[in-house]
Amino acid sequence: MRPGRPARLGLVTVLALVAAAACGRPPPEGAVEVTLADGTQVASWGDGEYGVVLIADDGETAADWAALATEIAANRMAVVALDSAAADPDTLAAAARWLTDGGAERVATIASGDAGGTRLAEAAGDGAAVDQLILISGSLGDDQLAALGEPPKLFIAAEGDEAGSLGAEQMTDAAAGAWNAVLLVPGSDRGAAILGGEGRDALIDGVVARLEERR
Repeated sequence: MRPGRPARLGLVTVLALVAAAACGRPPPEGAVEVTLADGTQVASWGDGEYGVVLIADDGETAADWAALATEIAANRMAVVALDSAAADPDTLAAAARWLTDGGAERVATIASGDAGGTRLAEAAGDGAAVDQLILISGSLGDDQLAALGEPPKLFIAAEGDEAGSLGAEQMTDAAAGAWNAVLLVPGSDRGAAILGGEGRDALIDGVVARLEERR
């Protein structure tokens, strides 16, 4: 893994931190809060020529994914994270646009759980352009899987999550496109809980490596 660049606090970053503090809603660790073109507020980490939109599952927040987002940003990529309830196709498009306006040439999407996977499929079905897709501890129906189309896909689950690991392997085999893979990490946690368990390092390293392959 390549070392990250030193953090830079420019005027926009400072203003975002001040605004978040004034609203009484501090952003997740290492992040700043930004407002998309549709008015949705999201957490943002880092900058770079490769962008990542991260969708949290129901019951999760962007803050739960701070450890992964921070590591992605440390490898010279830009990340925005939002809750699944806010991740309709228009907002996901606005998030991708915010990243490309900031210098990202391509954008990947990472989704957690069934709710995140549903949002992912909805956006793909709505014609969203995405460089690659990563689904963590999620399951998709046949129609949802087909909606993801041809982009490369990585399906992640914990080894001890029997239904999740089996589903990840089945989705990998059934998904369209030529560059699909499955990653099984240690433990039995699901979604963001993996970051608090024995699968943490394998999840972070696997996601960052996958993103870097197409950066």
